[in-house]
Amino acid sequence: MFARSQGLVCRPNARLFTCMYRPTITNIAGQRLRCKRALIYRLGDTKRLVSSESRHARTSPDGSSCIRQIKAEEVHEVWQLDAQSYPDYPTQPIEILTRAQRAAPDLFWGHFANGRMTGFACATLSSGSKWTHDSLFNHEPEGAVACLQSLCVYPEFRKMGIAKALVKHLVKHIEDNHNGVTNMCFVCEAHLIPAYRRMGFTYVGPADPSCLSGEESSQWYDMEYRVPASPKDSE
Repeated sequence: MFARSQGLVCRPNARLFTCMYRPTITNIAGQRLRCKRALIYRLGDTKRLVSSESRHARTSPDGSSCIRQIKAEEVHEVWQLDAQSYPDYPTQPIEILTRAQRAAPDLFWGHFANGRMTGFACATLSSGSKWTHDSLFNHEPEGAVACLQSLCVYPEFRKMGIAKALVKHLVKHIEDNHNGVTNMCFVCEAHLIPAYRRMGFTYVGPADPSCLSGEESSQWYDMEYRVPASPKDSE
């Protein structure tokens, strides 16, 4: 669904946890755009993911920051942040983000500090076995895989662990609400592999070129995280 995204914890050095994946896509007008990286979750019962925002929002002990679902009226700022995060790449249409927020609001999260948005992360569901180019444009509510499409943090808030917190929140959200989750995987550039390994991810190998929409497979690598089984899984 989305055209671009940013890495887990902000930009590594200038790009540590920045763009994990930038495939090329072609929009309706025939323009070739650069996409961001994708993160994938294997999900169980996707219907259970939708629940009250208050139940799943996470607030800091002092109340100064929180992670909560992005509201429809906040998508424009999300779009501006996404564009600002990648000044060297074409800005994706705001309609892509708007459609994503409407289709999967429970997979669209923002980090806020003192009421101000500092970053966001969003994902879509797919019936495939891993992230694919098609997942940029299609959210499949019954899909067994969640593909993280965008992860961005404002420059002045980078290197504070905000992007990492957003991803961990998504993981926790899935662990708590999807008994069938078995693992999480995504595609990243080579320089990000060590950072993700430190977070508990395992290197799988070069990404399948058929999933990269024209990008060289040697530039992208599959990483995987095994999601702990919930107690309900053994019942």
